[in-house]
Amino acid sequence: MITVILICSCSIESRNKIFTKQEAESFMSSYVSTLKSGDIEAIKEYWSNTSLNRKGFDVMHIWIGASIHIKDWKSFLESTQYTYQINELLKEDGYYVIDGEWKKPNDNSRAPESHPMPFYLVWENNSCLLINPIDILTKNWDRYETDNMIFIYPKEINIDEHLQEIKLLDEEYQSMCKAMKFSFDHKIEYYKASSPEECGRLLTQPPFNGLAAVTYQDSIPWFQIAVSTTFYNPHEVMHIISLSSGIPYGNLFFSEGLAVAYGGTTFQTAEYAHNYSKNVLDDTNYIPIKRLMTMDKRDFVRLNYITYQESGSFVRYLVDVYGIDKLKDFISNFDVSGDLDAQSMRVFNSSLDDLEKRWKEYLSDIDLPEIGFSISDKAELVFSMNDPKNDDEGDGDYKYPSNERYVKGCFDLTKFEVFKDKYRVYFRVGLQKLIEPVLHRPTGAKFIPAIVIAINKGNKHERQLYKYTNAVELANGYDLKINVGFGINISNNMGKIFVSTNDFYHEIANLKSNNLIFSLPIEIIGEPEEGWRYFVGVGLTNEPTFNFSGLAPVFKNVPRLISGGNYDYSNPAFIDILLPENIDQSGVLSNYDSKKGKFATIKMVTKAREGF
Repeated sequence: MITVILICSCSIESRNKIFTKQEAESFMSSYVSTLKSGDIEAIKEYWSNTSLNRKGFDVMHIWIGASIHIKDWKSFLESTQYTYQINELLKEDGYYVIDGEWKKPNDNSRAPESHPMPFYLVWENNSCLLINPIDILTKNWDRYETDNMIFIYPKEINIDEHLQEIKLLDEEYQSMCKAMKFSFDHKIEYYKASSPEECGRLLTQPPFNGLAAVTYQDSIPWFQIAVSTTFYNPHEVMHIISLSSGIPYGNLFFSEGLAVAYGGTTFQTAEYAHNYSKNVLDDTNYIPIKRLMTMDKRDFVRLNYITYQESGSFVRYLVDVYGIDKLKDFISNFDVSGDLDAQSMRVFNSSLDDLEKRWKEYLSDIDLPEIGFSISDKAELVFSMNDPKNDDEGDGDYKYPSNERYVKGCFDLTKFEVFKDKYRVYFRVGLQKLIEPVLHRPTGAKFIPAIVIAINKGNKHERQLYKYTNAVELANGYDLKINVGFGINISNNMGKIFVSTNDFYHEIANLKSNNLIFSLPIEIIGEPEEGWRYFVGVGLTNEPTFNFSGLAPVFKNVPRLISGGNYDYSNPAFIDILLPENIDQSGVLSNYDSKKGKFATIKMVTKAREGF
């Protein structure tokens, strides 16, 4: 047994002693040596009892994108020759963070491979010991339990404002368990993070809007944890349910396909997968099902703006037509290198090519809303408001992307108008200068200024309202959000896109009048009334981003095609927003904190401009 070196073994009274980077390097060197020994009990001596007592500790503390059981670290380190390198030691309130990474040696054929992975340390039993980030970062969080789930969230959150979301997720949980023919004998833990950075940090990952951690030992689930920036993210819960029900994880087409088919994504409904897939069937970006099923994981994730939607739509089609048992059979015996048609024939009595053809026919029967590109002469003006010119500076220091094709005024909102007639709602959004899409080489991605329109239908009825968009919190909340860019996409009051269109920017954009004009059926968004409130904001988008969060993030150091601002991420993505002239836009948008996930709070405008 290797002796554990406790480099922080000082008394409680001396906790103010500085823990140096040199001491951290000594500690990690000793810990890695112990991992290489394979002595599980010796390894555990480095860890806080808080983490040791958490079910699933044996794998959770080394989460680096794939779980490795504690007993497998010896062979893993021997085969990979990983070493741990400390970049920085950070002192936080009540704990230390070792910012470091696992590195492979350079084999002269390529650059060394590295996996960033911080370690957290706390004082316990007169010693500095390792602790899982989720155990230290959430120790003062509140809890709210339902019959099925335990919601854990920062104390700053008023849980009463989220009970509708929680209720809906609880109902989705029950529906998904029924669909998978599975039931739990315990409750799932669901952590509501304040920001993508915090979401990733809880599971030692990069920034994410949602994550699921599910680990098995000898086919028995050890822990199931969902982490999300929202209280309503059935996608991550479905990951836990599908894996726990016996569907193996490995092929992203099936694992992500199931999660999308029943839970959508963080920003999209499950139905959106059918909508989007129908839009791309004849597009050059469409990925044939055989290629999608056999795609490398890295490519699948890189193309997630289309791979998730196609796989979700196709998987849901298979379940609806053939049932979950046949799908489980197909997945459990799926061989990526085998004859895919033969495997499909065995289970579905049809080749995969034929299944794909029938799925496309199924999608062709889905009705999408008709979008208009002009304003009827008989339409009645419902709302109109001008916005000050030359205020497209966000919080006062925003910069345009450095590409010269973003001409002055292309992000400057000048006017917003809403009209209606018996059947349709019409929108006209004025910018100081409309531009053609900016093509970025060598990827071929297109960028344009885009508009976000959020609508609150007044105070007549009590209902769930979503408040957040692109690091902005709308004080009134919204019933619907319309993103206007390459096309139109519409989000519901849970913040999820349920309708999207193909690219028709040139039909929407009138480059002569510098107006964006479109209309939607009243049956989709309702009939505008005087009491409706509006938020309108302008930012930057590209084609993949448009169908997710809508706008591209704002960075401190301006890349060629991204706009700039105060922080590297988590700050408002809006370069201009609709406000009366007497409101200080820079002051409103400056009211955020990227580290704490505090959004800029904005009151929506009404016909009477109430609230200002």
